Amino acid sequence: MARPTSSSRTPRVRRRRVRSVAAPSAGVLVAGVLASGLGGAATVTTLGLSMATARGADLPRVSQEAPYFQVTAEGLDAEQAKALAERAGIRNALRRDGTFSFVNAASFGRVPMLTGAKGTDEDGRPTVARRLDLERLKALRPLNEDKAVSRAYDLLPLPKGFETSAHPSHTRLTLAGVRGRTLATYDLDTTVNLDYRLGDVPVTGPGMRTSVTFGPKGGVQGLTLATRSVEKAGYVGIIGPDAAQEQCRSMYGANTPLGDPQLVYYAPRLTGAGKGTVSYLLPHWACEVQQRDGKGVEPGKLVPAAPSLTPAADLLVARDGTAMTGRLELTGGQEPFKVQWSSSTRGILKGSPEGVEYAAAARGRKAVPETLTATVTDANGITTEVSGVLGATGGQVEAQGYGGQGGELASVGIENTVDEWQCAQDSAAGFRSVMQSKGHTVRFDWRGMNAWEQDFKKTSAGGSDSSYVDAVDAQWYTGHGSAGGITFKNTAHQDGSITPSDARWGDNDNLEWMQLESCEVLRDTTGTNDYFARWAPAFDGLHLLNGFDTLAQCVNGGTGRRFAEYLFPRTFLFWTSPALTVQQAWRQMATDLEPSGRVWRSISPARSGWVTNLDDKFWGQGNVGPDIPKSQLIGYVAISGTV
Repeated sequence: MARPTSSSRTPRVRRRRVRSVAAPSAGVLVAGVLASGLGGAATVTTLGLSMATARGADLPRVSQEAPYFQVTAEGLDAEQAKALAERAGIRNALRRDGTFSFVNAASFGRVPMLTGAKGTDEDGRPTVARRLDLERLKALRPLNEDKAVSRAYDLLPLPKGFETSAHPSHTRLTLAGVRGRTLATYDLDTTVNLDYRLGDVPVTGPGMRTSVTFGPKGGVQGLTLATRSVEKAGYVGIIGPDAAQEQCRSMYGANTPLGDPQLVYYAPRLTGAGKGTVSYLLPHWACEVQQRDGKGVEPGKLVPAAPSLTPAADLLVARDGTAMTGRLELTGGQEPFKVQWSSSTRGILKGSPEGVEYAAAARGRKAVPETLTATVTDANGITTEVSGVLGATGGQVEAQGYGGQGGELASVGIENTVDEWQCAQDSAAGFRSVMQSKGHTVRFDWRGMNAWEQDFKKTSAGGSDSSYVDAVDAQWYTGHGSAGGITFKNTAHQDGSITPSDARWGDNDNLEWMQLESCEVLRDTTGTNDYFARWAPAFDGLHLLNGFDTLAQCVNGGTGRRFAEYLFPRTFLFWTSPALTVQQAWRQMATDLEPSGRVWRSISPARSGWVTNLDDKFWGQGNVGPDIPKSQLIGYVAISGTV
């Protein structure tokens, strides 16, 4: 790359040291990965609560340079949003942060259905059977992909400074028999996603997301837009791919197959229409994680490429009994800083940028190890995570962090150390907050070592799901997974993982909707839709299983909150959008927040006449279908798409 000229500007950087249950109810269970900071594993010390780490010597060395870009505008203002809505023939769905998020609840990804018999569930709540309209399905002709791309470019306002490419795809409905054999597939609509580049370098993150979905007749069924405009501001020294790979290896461990890291620009979520608070888009290296089937790699956690513009963190954690203390010192980055604290047993904590004090919690009488995580985000959205881990007996530990934004929620090799990331904590906390604000009981909320496999396992296999996930209406899980199931850090409560054969959900007459924010749990590993047969044992009254075919990314958190918000009506400037179905809410959450290329999937059981639960809304918001016990199953339906 060319060297910076005398007129090139570099961002000014400030340095600083520094169990009665009301229905419907919901369960929250979160697990994540302990992301080792720079320098690998933390070092135990018997010194007092003070730090003397020479951070400057630990930072990776720059070996090349890359452009950085100044943000000149962020999001849509009221007039721009109004003009977009008029061009698209839809309602104005401008959010306060400058993003646009329109969903036509009556048509967005909806499967043609017919209304059947009415009934009641186990608690006397009304149900309405909805069955597939196979004749209308067979007659569907989605909009041609080329026409969809052309129409998308006609409608969408393109931000300045970026190159774009369009990727059309179809939302697909798949029918399978009771043994999982595929019977038929139908394309429902046409979605156009735009990818952005700065020069030849791709841009990733929730702050640059554009997606528009067209119905068969060309009408806009959904439109998501979150963008910024930028201009090149100069050049900054960055670490090379070899140094980036060292950081990736320190975060993922020796047993995770990695590809070569890819240079990207990271766009954090929007903070407000107009200028916003993010001044610059800066280069990062995206760790490339090998897919479990060996067929390729997918982007994972992000390593900031410019050490001089990255907040580096030193964390000292001490434990005495249940009393926990954390002290944080920061170097680099651009003020102001936001520091979020989270505990593996207590969830999100209230603390200051300098430190936090709290009492560790245990599930039952036995103390468990504790992980304290500090997530530092600077003014440009550059994030560094650092975690300190202490056993149940106490002590002190020091850890260092450099980068580590986001990451995929997948198994990380043979040695799978599971704990919370801040984004995972935020996801669960958001789901909990929305549900409580709508008057629904959160029966349990287990994190880290307090999240147990047996809570998900069927009683006939020694589990206790009848007291936990099968005793609530909606369950949220954030954690590591694969096509083989989901995992847990605490292996003292059985073997630390749930495989599909471990699960039998709904047989206790309560769980309707299971959300697995986890990688590849609904992956088609053979190209034959083998997820049907794999997860068939889990369905015995369960209405819907939501998950991902691909990696599920954890960046900026917010997924649990966004999903829950879509289950209820949302008020915009001049209108109120109705609640989405549970399946629509899962899809739209992924559209809003997952990186481009991710594939979401939802599975529903089917009984005679192809009655399914695809049209379910959350209790109190509209139709809910009847429970379909295993004895009535004739097959399954799945709906999936690419964001």
